[in-house]
Amino acid sequence: MIAPGTPQTVSDGATARFTLTPAAGRVIGAVNGYGGGLGGTTRDCPVSAVFAPGEVIFKDGFDGANP
Repeated sequence: MIAPGTPQTVSDGATARFTLTPAAGRVIGAVNGYGGGLGGTTRDCPVSAVFAPGEVIFKDGFDGANP
C-alpha cells in the first residue's frame, strides 16, 4: 500500500512524503516516479511501488520463538 493514495499537491520547493507498507510476507522491491526517479521533478509524477515476496533468513539456530 502507498499512503496517501490520492494525488498530492506540492508547492514549489516543498517535498511530498509517502509511506510504503508491504503486505505480510512481502518486501519493498522497487519504488519509481517520473522517468524512473523520485527526486527533482517539477511536473506531475506518478509514484509506483513493486512489492516482492519476502525472504525470512534464520541464522544461528534461531527459530522465531520468543525465549
